Amino acid sequence: MNIPQSFSLYKVIRVLLILHFGLAFQLLAQPIVESKEEKTQKKAQIKPTVDEETLEETVIVGTLVDETSRLSQSSGRLFATAGAVNDPLRSIFALPGVIQPSGWRLFGPVVHGSAPQDNNYFINGLPTQYLYHLNGSSVISPFVLKNISLKKSAYQGFYYDALGGIIDIQFREPKFQSLSLMLDWSLLEASTFVESALTENTAFYAGYRQSLLQSYNELIDLKSIASKKASGFTINSLPKSSNYQSRFIWQDDYDQTLSLTFFGARDSSESIFQEDNNLVIKDNALLGKASINKGFDAQMLEWRSDQRNRCFSTFLTLAHRSSEDKTDYGYERFVNQSQRTFFIKSGIDKQAFNNHRLSFQGIYQKKQVDFDVNSKVPNCSSSFKADCAVLGPTLYTFKKSVLIHRPILYVSDHWAASAKHRLSFSLVAGFDSYLNEGFVEPRFAWLWLPFNDIHLKVSGGLYSGFPDLLQLIEPIGSQALSVEKSTHLAVAMAKVLESGWRISSTIYYKRLNDLIFIHSSSENGKRLSNSVEGNAYGIDLMLERHLSHKLNGWVALSFSKTQRFDPKTKNNLFFQYDKPVIFKAAWNYQFNQQWRAGFKWQLASGHRYTPIVGIENQESSDRKVPVFGAQNSKRYPMTHQLDFRVDYSKSYNLIDWELYFEVLNLYNQSNITAYRFNSQSDILSAEEEIKDIPLHKDTGLGIIPSVGFKIAF
Repeated sequence: MNIPQSFSLYKVIRVLLILHFGLAFQLLAQPIVESKEEKTQKKAQIKPTVDEETLEETVIVGTLVDETSRLSQSSGRLFATAGAVNDPLRSIFALPGVIQPSGWRLFGPVVHGSAPQDNNYFINGLPTQYLYHLNGSSVISPFVLKNISLKKSAYQGFYYDALGGIIDIQFREPKFQSLSLMLDWSLLEASTFVESALTENTAFYAGYRQSLLQSYNELIDLKSIASKKASGFTINSLPKSSNYQSRFIWQDDYDQTLSLTFFGARDSSESIFQEDNNLVIKDNALLGKASINKGFDAQMLEWRSDQRNRCFSTFLTLAHRSSEDKTDYGYERFVNQSQRTFFIKSGIDKQAFNNHRLSFQGIYQKKQVDFDVNSKVPNCSSSFKADCAVLGPTLYTFKKSVLIHRPILYVSDHWAASAKHRLSFSLVAGFDSYLNEGFVEPRFAWLWLPFNDIHLKVSGGLYSGFPDLLQLIEPIGSQALSVEKSTHLAVAMAKVLESGWRISSTIYYKRLNDLIFIHSSSENGKRLSNSVEGNAYGIDLMLERHLSHKLNGWVALSFSKTQRFDPKTKNNLFFQYDKPVIFKAAWNYQFNQQWRAGFKWQLASGHRYTPIVGIENQESSDRKVPVFGAQNSKRYPMTHQLDFRVDYSKSYNLIDWELYFEVLNLYNQSNITAYRFNSQSDILSAEEEIKDIPLHKDTGLGIIPSVGFKIAF
């Protein structure tokens, strides 16, 4: 809904935020008069409360560790997943209902029928869209993680700007211990991490991680690899990435903590477009070097007070994030974007009326975005438009700055109605000053425990996502766009079996409205409009075994359907990431205290793709270029892959060390990920439904072995 600037919703949110932050500051200055002994005695008398996480989707079973400086068991289980290369955020792709996309710069997960750009990621409660490097690894070191929570459909909590899934990451607190140093090296990356207590009440940790792929530029024949995939393209350097995290904490004897956190990441890659490249044939200005450089830096100051004897907690967060994303190619062609965002967030959580837990949170974001563009922006979107190449018909050259204010409020009530029934009601409301639009999103969840070993959860709500700024700024976009909207409904059932086994199922449905579509030609002077609708539905089945046993892991089977259509033309639009069937198995076996082995195997329907149906001569030259058919109208063959990992760990005096060996794509399966036009390639067989056209089958890098060594002093 479009809301004028003078509309009362904006004023109400602004006033409530001022009052809310004022109360938080007042609580910050409020003295605590109880002694530590009195608090300790009263903690034992506190009645159990309904934890919000019990109403959230549980993907991996595990009991959260009370200590804030330790990784939760549920998240720690992800470390052992084969193929993750010690990166729990990579392991998310092994979970049911999650797809790893194949596509340029799209390394986020596809979650329950939503594209990667429809997700949102939160780090300590603050949103960030930069969670994965160009090489697919995450920007967060596993050494600093406390908990990873994946929410796929109909999720509850203070989450916004997402039609798809949510990945919520919590940093752990530093340990109060003597100085320790950890080194981790493998063929793919290297990292270092240091942690120590400074005083009785203060501690810190700091870490840095660097990819090593760029070290193999001279060892790998990059030109040969590139030429097999597409003519006229040379890889100068494999992606280079790095990230860092550091955290300092002070805590007193009254459950108050003050922490200061710094974290950030960098990515770069470089290649060359040559004269015989298909894109260069269309536009000679693309000839030459192409590079990507992106990164971000964030600083976060957090104060928290947990007064457990009063069943009351509050927090206040101040944060700043700066980021840049620069793409340069050809003859002075570029798309550069830089952002500076300031955050202030506060929350109050109170146990009331004995069986209600009330929560009130608010965040205010001030974002400035600077654009510097000299590029032909393509007439397409990543999900819908046909023949989405790098080029559009018009060269846009401009510089522009955008200032955005976003106040957002969250109110919830978690009600333990009885021993068998727990309910959650929440409301998220916000306003975007650039769109001049507000939103109100009610949500609910009901958890029923008919028996001790069975639970049923029904949840639903309204969700929305802001358009990308490149879709909003003139002249390449339209400020008349509105937020994209979605309605979620999910029903989850689970039964705990004997010996740590658990079986579960989740049925979900998503209705999508006002999705952005980029037209081939302007309609009424508009290239973009909120004209697409759609739905996504499916079921996830999962059998898993708990971490405490020697054999642990899961097997999952997902059936799904994702559809998009244009209500004006009544045309169906094939969704790029629609995969009807996915089977996943990830298991580990702990032989003894030293040896552990595991595997991950996946079988899935192929991605949809836009077929090349012919070739034609380029008007400006005598060279041939491909002719594309209907967007995403074909599907690649089914894919399957096996990853394997072995770990050996040992302790000697005060030194802990671990040796691990991992193989991705163990039996070197050649899964087709793309058909590329190449005049030097062979003509594929008729069985592949492509006749008389020279194409190359892109099958990735094949088998990838890695060995690593980790040591802690």
